[in-house]
Amino acid sequence: MTSEAGNGNRVYVKVGDVIRLLMPRSETCVRWGIAGTPVYVGLVEEGVATLLRNDGSAFPDPIPVGEVGIHVDEAGRYYVPSRAVVSPEAGLRPLPPQGLS
Repeated sequence: MTSEAGNGNRVYVKVGDVIRLLMPRSETCVRWGIAGTPVYVGLVEEGVATLLRNDGSAFPDPIPVGEVGIHVDEAGRYYVPSRAVVSPEAGLRPLPPQGLS
């Protein structure tokens, strides 16, 4: 996870990162009953995220990054608004292998 000077309102993430985010009120998050709650999000490949429960188990289906509040900047880098990060002091942890399947 990186934060660049002048972009204090963004936290940059890359494929393989896991970050705990407050879920937006997207269609999928509302349907899954997780809108407005903190969830670990793993960026597993370009444009695709997986959601992880607190015990590390993955939700059944991957989800498009936009549905979990991950955006792409003009340079093609992934970022989330700083206000969506639930525990920034915890930083990132490696994506568990079971989350990649």
